[in-house]
Amino acid sequence: MSNVDKLLSDRKKTHGNFPDNARISQMLKQVARTAPNWDNMNDSQRESFDLQASKWGRILAGDHNFTDHWDDLVGYATLGGTNSGMSLATVASDIKLSFGGMPKVTDIDEAVLKKA
Repeated sequence: MSNVDKLLSDRKKTHGNFPDNARISQMLKQVARTAPNWDNMNDSQRESFDLQASKWGRILAGDHNFTDHWDDLVGYATLGGTNSGMSLATVASDIKLSFGGMPKVTDIDEAVLKKA
């Protein structure tokens, strides 16, 4: 058995049958591209989704208990979020700028009441 054949045999055990994996992954990606926010996402977020879809294909077609699949999902999701430009720190900074510092709950209540 050649090195490539051995590698493909090993991967089939964890990743499943390639045509099944590909079909599942491509269906997930096609659905995502019809979603309202697809065009609003940046390249990093879209690539993160595509890579996650590939991992979901492996989970659904292959060994769902293979820890690396789940670890990779977390990693790709983290990369998509990291490159989104929006984080808790960004939100906190925006709030501080809006209120001239970190607001108290009563400040927020007053701002909401003024808009109501």
